[in-house]
Amino acid sequence: MSPNTLRIFELCNELATLLSDKQAIADIKRLYEKHSEDKMFKDMEEVAQMIKEVAQKPEIITEAKTSNALLAAKRLNSEKMGDIVIVNNDGQNVIIHANKKRLSAFEKLRASLVETPTPSTHRDLPTEELIAQKDELSGANARSVNSDSNSTKESNQSQTTPKTRRMR
Repeated sequence: MSPNTLRIFELCNELATLLSDKQAIADIKRLYEKHSEDKMFKDMEEVAQMIKEVAQKPEIITEAKTSNALLAAKRLNSEKMGDIVIVNNDGQNVIIHANKKRLSAFEKLRASLVETPTPSTHRDLPTEELIAQKDELSGANARSVNSDSNSTKESNQSQTTPKTRRMR
């Protein structure tokens, strides 16, 4: 990391708790140069401003693809989102990634955080027989069994479980 391009950023309470420190360091020049060909950022100050906005008020915090790292994302305006990846290296938080994308990427990220369970067929695999009869089932499962044909129907109700916490 170049000492003249290092900046320290304050993290929101949620990130600070997850990373065990209130601050993160970033090499602004390195992050800017990573995207210099695609002109994502007009200058290093724009990179720093985007990191500051996302680090202080992220809307989404989730695990990043890099092991032991967190991804924080935020809508920047009506057209763009920003995201950063922070990793804790031996007690020091380092911002290793900064990116601006179309707002549709934010919606796609948010949608990917909602897990939809695979519908259960309630069948015994070796015999393919229904495990329980209609009278023995309760709740949503009772409505999913068609007793006339001994087959199952997919429920129209959606059951979703959020994987991570969203910040506002």
